[in-house]
Order: sequence, then C-alpha cells, then structure tokens
Amino acid sequence: MNERKQSNVFEDEITIRELILTFQYYFRCVVRQWIILGIIVAVVTGLFLLKTFFTPIEYPAELTFMVSQDDGGAGFNGVSAILGQFGLGGGKSSNNLSKVLKLSQSRKIIQRVLFEKMKYPAYSSKEDFIANHIINVYDFHERWEEDTTGMVNFLFSQDDLKSFNRNENKALLAVYNKVIGNEHQKGLFRPSLDETTGIMKLSIVTENEQLSVKMANLIYQKLSTFYVTNSIVKHQQTYDLISTKVDSILTELRIKESSLARFKDSHFGLLSRKDKLQEARLTREIQVLSVMYSEVVKNLEIADFTLKSNTPFIEEIDVPIAPLEPIVESKIKAIVFGIIVGFFLGVALIVLRNMYKNIMLEGVKKTDV
Repeated sequence: MNERKQSNVFEDEITIRELILTFQYYFRCVVRQWIILGIIVAVVTGLFLLKTFFTPIEYPAELTFMVSQDDGGAGFNGVSAILGQFGLGGGKSSNNLSKVLKLSQSRKIIQRVLFEKMKYPAYSSKEDFIANHIINVYDFHERWEEDTTGMVNFLFSQDDLKSFNRNENKALLAVYNKVIGNEHQKGLFRPSLDETTGIMKLSIVTENEQLSVKMANLIYQKLSTFYVTNSIVKHQQTYDLISTKVDSILTELRIKESSLARFKDSHFGLLSRKDKLQEARLTREIQVLSVMYSEVVKNLEIADFTLKSNTPFIEEIDVPIAPLEPIVESKIKAIVFGIIVGFFLGVALIVLRNMYKNIMLEGVKKTDV
C-alpha cells in the first residue's frame, strides 16, 4: 500500500513538474516572438480603432410618460378595453402596462408615425414621409439594387395603406422591421417599463437628431390618442346616444309649447268644449315631454360623469429636446479592448504554432526510428 501511495505521489510530482516546464517553454516562445505578438496586437487594435471611425454617430431621444393605473378605475378599465381588441386583455395593472408598451410597437401605431411628414434636413423647404427619410438615412436603396421587382430607387408616394401594391407592402414591412427590430437586427424603437414606478419610456435611436426627436414625440401622440379613444369608445357611444335623445325630446317639447301658445293666442280665451279638449291634449303632451326631458337630462349627466371617470389619464413626464447627447464609439475603449483582445489572440496563435511544430517534430522522429 505504501509503495502505491509513493508511486502516485511521484507521478503527480512529475505531472506538475511537466506542467511548469511546459508553461516556461511556451512563455519563452512568446517572449522570443514578441515581434509577432506586437504585430498581432497592433493589427487587432487598429481594426477596433478603425471600427470607431466607420460607426455612425447615433442620437437617442427618450420620452417618459405615465398612465393612471387604479384597479377598477379609469386607467385599468381603459387599458383592458384597448387591449381586448388585440386579444391581450386580463391581468393586473403592471401586466397591462407591459402590454401597453407592446401595443406601442404594433404596426397600427408605427404606420401612423411613418406616414407623418417632416422636413429633412431641417433647412429643407420640402416635407416628406418619415418612412422615406428612414429609407434614405439607412441606405435601403443599396439593398434593393439587385431587386428585379421594381424596388430600385423606391420611395412612398401615398399613405393609403389599403391601396398599397406588393412593392409598397414590401417596403413598408422593411421599414417597420427597421423601426421595431427583429431577431437579426436591433430596432430604432426601444420601449421600456419601470415596474416599480409604473413609468414608461419610449426611446428612439437614429443617426439623425431631428428624426429621433420627431419620432419619439409622434409615437407618444399616436399611442396616447389611440389608447384614450379606444378605451372609452363604449362610454362615448352611450353619451352620444343620450345626447341625441335629449336634443330630440327638447325639440319636440318646444314644438308642443309653441303649438299651445299659438292655440291660446288664436282663441282669445274663448274656448268651446272641443277647443278645451285640444288645449288639454297639448298640455298633457307638454307635461309628458317635460318629465321625459327631465329624466333624460339626468341620464345624460350620469353618462357624462361615467365617460369622464373612465377616461384614462396619460401624461408626459420628460420629452426629448435638441440638442441630444450623441452616442459616439470611444476611441480609448477601442484601443484598450483591442490591446487586450490582440494580446490574448497573439499568445494563443504563438502557442498553437509552437505546439503544432513540436507535434510534427515528434512525428518525424518516430518515423525515423
């Protein structure tokens, strides 16, 4: 037993010794070939530094807002109503806020933004669709150069989505995917939610400051308008229906009152039994209409209160204003990162190169033997 233990210890010591000697050998190889290491470091660092010059400057525009979120109240009911149309109903308040941000990425909202017009550049006197600005800023035409279906130099000339042809739909989907992103690319639009405070943020990052600010504000406007309008649609319909009824009854009441007044004026207080019957009928109709009018006005007040109490409260907190703080690739970080990556890459290449030589030499020796 003791002999086995001594043998295992001896083998372990030999293994550790071999590891140390191997490490020393390759360390000396790296030191001897410092010129190769330096070239690799310089090349990798140069590539990282060159990347910073070709990486476009981006301008992030951030808009924060909040929505009323009382359970069973205006905010919660409003969110549920709007999301129900998209099959996203249910859940508690924080869950619904997340779905509101998901709604902000829907094609219904983004399309409305893309077909708003703006001047680009700012000093230009001509307005064009934001979708066309995105096509130009991000060189979509280069990608469409080899397209044989007529996409070369394509730009939108109309905003009637129902009448779009195949090429217009193709371009719309391409621009939409550029805005919201997909599995292959990061989008220009990056919404987020702070679940602790319930504050939502709409962030747009583009290569043009004016475009970033415009899109952030437009997305908020389109989202809030759609959100508020659709969350109270049933209450608004009820209010409009009762309001129409009020106007109808009031009009009829005034007609009857005028008829009674003319009837009395035309008879100078001298009434036959038949005339008295006519007067009684008009008086009775006025009384009935008066009661109806009183009740329907009461219902209108209730409908008005219900409409206002269920109208969600949505408010901007911070809006983006120029000048924006640009996102610029740091040259110092690129140099440091390039040196680190280049050093490890260079060491790995030198070690692998010498390992390959040693393996080949051992193979030759065995062949000679």
